[in-house]
Amino acid sequence: MRGFSRPAKLVLLSCLLISPGYSPFVVLFNLYLKRLGYSEVFIGDLASVTALATLLTALTMGFLGDRVPRRWLFRIGVAMSGLGLAARSLLTGRAGLLASTVVAGISFPLWHVAYIPLLTGYSREEERTHLFSVVAAAWLATGVLGSALAGALPGFYAALTGVQPEGVSAYRFALLAGAGCYGLGLLPVLFIPREKKPQQDESTEHPSASAWAVSGHIVAFTAVAALLAFGEGTILPFLNLFFKERLGAEVSTIGLTFAGAKMVAFAATFLVPALTQRWGQVRTVTGLRLALLPFLAGMALAPSFGLAVSFYYSWAALWNMTFPVTRAFQMALIPENQRVRVTSLSGQTSGVAPSLATAAASALTGRLILRYGYSAVYLLAIPFLFVGTLVYHA
Repeated sequence: MRGFSRPAKLVLLSCLLISPGYSPFVVLFNLYLKRLGYSEVFIGDLASVTALATLLTALTMGFLGDRVPRRWLFRIGVAMSGLGLAARSLLTGRAGLLASTVVAGISFPLWHVAYIPLLTGYSREEERTHLFSVVAAAWLATGVLGSALAGALPGFYAALTGVQPEGVSAYRFALLAGAGCYGLGLLPVLFIPREKKPQQDESTEHPSASAWAVSGHIVAFTAVAALLAFGEGTILPFLNLFFKERLGAEVSTIGLTFAGAKMVAFAATFLVPALTQRWGQVRTVTGLRLALLPFLAGMALAPSFGLAVSFYYSWAALWNMTFPVTRAFQMALIPENQRVRVTSLSGQTSGVAPSLATAAASALTGRLILRYGYSAVYLLAIPFLFVGTLVYHA
């Protein structure tokens, strides 16, 4: 940590506030929608709208992102998405939920496509895998606290007010608390200084790379991101409902389950630098992604909550271990003046390709769950994750 620059530390601090602030929306928002009377179809459609709104912004950033100061993208994105999340917590009608979802979806990629290039610009190439590992670990560590609190806050509010712990008002209290914490993530990035313009001889880490080679890398990263996002989009938007509807878990238990998964992933992240040093970046990511597939199948088919959670923890740890490696590998191959563009196209959850794939997966999954159940639908994610891994390795 001491070797990192002050701007990199400010970006890290912002992420430490954003992560626990978003956790209540991961743990509770679908349950909140169910309590409002909405079905899995509308929940899937809402996730699809989020992804499509993200897609529009990411596509715009693909053309404009490298011309706009990244610190301003970060600031505007955090402020707008915090307001969008607060609105999602207060509005209950279809139109209001859709409108607030569009605001959150549009603003999320503004900061997300900027923060990796920001960290890259304020760090040296030889320390980036370490820096990205620290950021990923910090994100997970604060997510542990956020998930645990998200599961506990409805009960806390119910104890204070006498309302039902799984009622709309209790869920809303937790969601608003999360939106407030998320908005505080704006404060550190207000102090990020103006980015330094790269010198001619350092505008790319690999000056010998041709434009065709760079374009090929971007196409490959984008294709992999789309395949993985479709598989992930089949699973994550409905994971809290999977635990509650299929396995009968309580809300507080779901929060602790998500917190435990982040804790396991946090510990596993520290193994990443050693693995990449021994196996290299591509082999490490390929091995981790192939290893997680049996655990995903086990979670989908598990007959009990405890067994499903054990498989989920293994899957989550392996899945999260790949992110710092892929980010460092991607930033090393792409010239500095193309990094916002490639992040806007292939960045996890906020890129054009992942957003489009997630939108399709979410809309389809909500309908398939009603017809075939959670287990069968979750198994459909495996072929997409497998093919995406093979393309990445190739």
